[in-house]
Amino acid sequence: MWLGKGAHYVENLILLTATQHNTKAHPNNTQIVDKDYQLVLLLAKSETIEKSLNKVGEKYYRKESFVYVINTGLAVEWSVSLS
Repeated sequence: MWLGKGAHYVENLILLTATQHNTKAHPNNTQIVDKDYQLVLLLAKSETIEKSLNKVGEKYYRKESFVYVINTGLAVEWSVSLS
């Protein structure tokens, strides 16, 4: 979804069509990220990650990594609760 820190995390991988990528994620400039659209995508990704964690544990995703992706991509400071 973005280049730089966190871009290589599997928790950051979200499948988009070319049109979604160019018109919604990076409207008019692939160096700029639409933060509102990024939030929508990360919320959707959170459902996939939660289902995976409940089904197979940390085989594919890590909660800490997803929080890092959110914090880095959205410039926020969330923390993870392991309980």
